[in-house]
Amino acid sequence: MSLAPRSEADLQQRQRSGDLRVLAAADFRVLVATGGLEAAYAATDVVVAANAEFTDQATLQLSLGPVDPPLRIREARLDGVLAQGAGGTAGLCLPIGGGLGEPLRQGGAQVLDALLAGRELELTLTGEATASHPRREYRGRLSLERLGGARLLLHRAIAENGVVAVSSAEGVVRSPYGPLLGPYGNALYSSSGSSSIGLTMPSLA
Repeated sequence: MSLAPRSEADLQQRQRSGDLRVLAAADFRVLVATGGLEAAYAATDVVVAANAEFTDQATLQLSLGPVDPPLRIREARLDGVLAQGAGGTAGLCLPIGGGLGEPLRQGGAQVLDALLAGRELELTLTGEATASHPRREYRGRLSLERLGGARLLLHRAIAENGVVAVSSAEGVVRSPYGPLLGPYGNALYSSSGSSSIGLTMPSLA
């Protein structure tokens, strides 16, 4: 079976004219089961994972690097925004938004915007004192240039569409997805299988 692909220009034209045919993935599967893939494809332009409501299911993850003496993060605030310790002793995790119930609450989105704008943000860390991590408190300033690393993690997108892992480092890097050959020598793809939105809509642009 050969299904002719739709071009981006065709889909945009349908959208402008108000004729774009959009189905949720569950509805598209029902259409395939009742009429076959060819008929379902002919009657559908775009398949979406669910609805088009706002979601802030994402986190901003920042790697701070070590402090001397070591500190195990118990509580953290960055520009007044409460953050969670992540990745052991040197990572912060900030929800990207305040949630649908508190849309005006400051979150990782505001912190990311401030960092990208070149601002220095006040960082306050409270430590959980242990024999290996004796420091109890740290106060300083944090800017984009001082970050050891940063990731914007879109949990819902990963669950629905999968991940492509690559490495920019020289040589082989062991990863949860398998060995990565750098720089950019290979790419390993991981998806959620039959529930992946990308696999649900074959040949759709």
